[in-house]
Formats: sequence, structure tokens, C-alpha cells
Amino acid sequence: MLTDTPSFMGSKEDLGIARNSSPLPLLKRLFIDPYQFFETKYLGGDCILIILSMLSDSQAANSIKPQEIELDSIFEVHNENEFEEH
Repeated sequence: MLTDTPSFMGSKEDLGIARNSSPLPLLKRLFIDPYQFFETKYLGGDCILIILSMLSDSQAANSIKPQEIELDSIFEVHNENEFEEH
């Protein structure tokens, strides 16, 4: 789900509506802020998409681990170097 309003005209409420409408797993694409992990879980999300190019080294190292709050995660990587850096 694209819930970012400025970029995608989505809303947090869209995730809750989708959760109430479907038993299928829901993935939320994030612009990383650790709060968004908890928000996704609270709103009924099952999985998050993390875009590695948007994370600094310190954000990647110090971030909440999605599995700690029972969220699956998918990492978007654009090349091998980006993968190895994080």
C-alpha cells in the first residue's frame, strides 16, 4: 500500500480499510522512520518494503528490526554495491 499523502495521495486509513476488506497479506511501502514500523503493525500491515538507498548507514544499523514486532520485510536494492553497503 502506498500510504504517503504528498507522494502518492494515499493515507494511513487506506491500510486499515484494506485490512478490513481482505485476508490477503498487506505490504506497506515506507519512507523510513522507525515509528512507521509500529504504525504499519497497528494498522494491520503484515510486511514492509524498505528502500535501502533511502537509509544512511546509521539508520540501517540502529533501526528497529521489523521481525522484532512480527512484520515481514522486503528490501528494495538497485545494485550489488548498495546491498553490500548495508
